[in-house]
Amino acid sequence: MPPDAAFKKNTHASAWHIDLDHDVRSLMSVEPNAEWYETTHHELGHIYYYQCYTNPAVPPLLCGGANRAYQGRRATLREL
Repeated sequence: MPPDAAFKKNTHASAWHIDLDHDVRSLMSVEPNAEWYETTHHELGHIYYYQCYTNPAVPPLLCGGANRAYQGRRATLREL
């Protein structure tokens, strides 16, 4: 994208659990630096969380209490 473009590219990273099974994806526009290294691991944490709480071996009581916002906040607090 040209530096003088009228719009900015969305550089916010995200993680997605596409099919609630094994199709997990992360969207990031990374640069080789420490900030993106940490961001990559943060997004991988979301993916790990998705996989754990959709595992049939996890008791339903724990799965019902899984809240993406809580997990994301917890991961963010660990980074501080």
